[in-house]
Amino acid sequence: MIAKRVIYPIIEAERQGAVPATRALADINRENYGFRPIEFDAGESAYVFEAIPHQPGRYRFRGRIWVDAETFAIKCVRGAPAVSPSFWVKRTEFIHEYRQFGGFWLPVRHHSQAQLRLFGTSTLDIEYDSYTWSPLRPGVGGLASVQPSLFCPIEPEPERRCSIHVGGPRTIRKPG
Repeated sequence: MIAKRVIYPIIEAERQGAVPATRALADINRENYGFRPIEFDAGESAYVFEAIPHQPGRYRFRGRIWVDAETFAIKCVRGAPAVSPSFWVKRTEFIHEYRQFGGFWLPVRHHSQAQLRLFGTSTLDIEYDSYTWSPLRPGVGGLASVQPSLFCPIEPEPERRCSIHVGGPRTIRKPG
C-alpha cells in the first residue's frame, strides 16, 4: 500500500520532472524563486539562502539552499514541497546533497521523510556513489560518461523505509 500511494508517485514525479518543459518549472533560478541571504556556513564553506517560490507548484519547494563559496554551485537543498504531493501525505521534508566530481556537481544523496495520514512516517534514502569518469574521446564534442554503482535494496515493510542506490551509465555534457 505504501509503495502504491507514496513510493510509486515519487518515482513517477521524478520521471515527469525529467521532461525539459517540466524541468524549466523546477529550475532553481531567479525566474522561479526569490532568494533571501541567511548566513555563511563556514563548516560547509557555503552561502545559505532561503528559497521562496514565486508561484507554488508541483515541482517547486520552500526551503534553503547552500551555495559553494568557490564555485557558486548548489551544494545542498533542504526544504519541503511548495504544494502537498498527495492527500495521503501530511508533511514532507527533503535533503538533496551534491558534490563536485571532475568539474561537475552531481547528486550524492537524497533523503526525504513524509508524515502519512494513515501509516505514520515513511523515509526514502537514495545514495549515488562510485562515479567513475571515462576519458573524453576525440570528436565526441565534450561528452564524458559517468557510471555510478547500481544497488537497489528495499528494507522490510514494517520499517517503511526504502534505500535505493541509483546507477547505470550516464552521459553528461561539460558546459562551455
